[in-house]
Amino acid sequence: MDLNNTLLALQVLNGVRLYEVRILGTTQYLNYKSREELTPNTPVLVQTKHTFVAGMVHKEVTDFDYSIVAEWKWVVAKLETNPEETQLLFEKADIAAKQKIAQAQALAEAKKILEATGLTLEDMKLLGSATN
Repeated sequence: MDLNNTLLALQVLNGVRLYEVRILGTTQYLNYKSREELTPNTPVLVQTKHTFVAGMVHKEVTDFDYSIVAEWKWVVAKLETNPEETQLLFEKADIAAKQKIAQAQALAEAKKILEATGLTLEDMKLLGSATN
């Protein structure tokens, strides 16, 4: 048995439950675990490979084959709000975060170019104010 599955078996023996969760906006079903008892159609917050998304509990998994290597992530939270609205908030936050990252990368690149030319940000400010 895989070490992760051994740990999972011990968690299940101590009350952890296994769930199949449908990621909202997709037809994708992923494996999650939770200490909470969740019922089908319960909206939840889960982590995928790259971000957090809203999902819907499809079913509890009671017949898991521990000889199969599978990844089980934790349910982050049970959602008390409309999951579609929650997903939109996540998407907006994700877009804002990506914009900030792009701005930071552009600023870092601009600083590299300035350093290569021997100019500083103060020099650029002076040049900018001289052209106004």
